[in-house]
Amino acid sequence: MSESPLAAMPFATLIGAELVSASPAEVRGRVEWTPDRCTTGGVLHGGVLMSLADALGGYCAVLNLQPGVGTATIESKTNFFRAVRAGFVDGVTTPIHVGRTTIVLQTDLLDQEGRLVARVTQTQLVIPPTAQAVPQSQLAGTEAPDAQGEHQGEPHRGPGQKRSRRRV
Repeated sequence: MSESPLAAMPFATLIGAELVSASPAEVRGRVEWTPDRCTTGGVLHGGVLMSLADALGGYCAVLNLQPGVGTATIESKTNFFRAVRAGFVDGVTTPIHVGRTTIVLQTDLLDQEGRLVARVTQTQLVIPPTAQAVPQSQLAGTEAPDAQGEHQGEPHRGPGQKRSRRRV
């Protein structure tokens, strides 16, 4: 595919995740085994596998959203079944549940011989447009708490003392 949507996910690019095909019903991707993606003994690192599944699951969730709605992973569970010591891993993600507030997806990770390497189930939060992060430039004139939770420019309050409410 030209200009993969996974390119918008820098970490997916870092681990070498490739998008093979995508639709709201199924997203397929692949990551190649390379020595720099391994842990001891030349085994593909579990974090690479989990990251591939998260990227594919996140993209599948996006394909199931209405325009302007966002998503974020809020839960992920991985079962590992076998080690990968060569070749590649294919990921196949399908939605299990597409709801108003969450999307649940399952990703099967298969080695080059088609054997199940891992199964990942993840839950994506559906984030309405009004709940998405507001860019810092739009927060002019607002104060964020400092490291101790105090609002800068306000006097310290003792127990039971309330912050005065300012009207703007």
